[in-house]
Amino acid sequence: MFPNSLPGKMLSLAISHCTILQSIETLDELAAVLSRQKFDRWVTREARASAFAAIASLSERIGNMPKVDICRDPGDNKYLELACGGHADFLVSGDEDLLTLVRISTTEIISAREFIMRLKV
Repeated sequence: MFPNSLPGKMLSLAISHCTILQSIETLDELAAVLSRQKFDRWVTREARASAFAAIASLSERIGNMPKVDICRDPGDNKYLELACGGHADFLVSGDEDLLTLVRISTTEIISAREFIMRLKV
C-alpha cells in the first residue's frame, strides 16, 4: 500500500525474487489486520482489499503444516508452522516475539531491513 515504506520495499523484492508463502490462517490474519478501522485515515478500504487480493493471488498456499508451539506469543505459532511446512528460507517479521527465536528448522527469522540487505540486487 506504501511502496516506498520499508515493508513496501521488502514486499516488492519478495514478489520479484521469491515465492511468498501463505496459509489459510495467515491469510485470515492479514485480512483482519487490513480491515482495521485505524487504517481508514491513510488508505481506503477498497485499496486495502485490492492489496489483500494481490498478495493472496501471488502467494503459494501451504497446507498440512507441522504443529509448532514454541513462540512466547501463541498467536504467532501459525507463522512458524507456515515457515516449517513450506520449507521457507526466511520468515520476515517485525514482531519481537518471532525475531528473538532467530531460526526455526532451516528458516532464518529476520527483519524487513535485513531481508532487503540480503536481497538487494
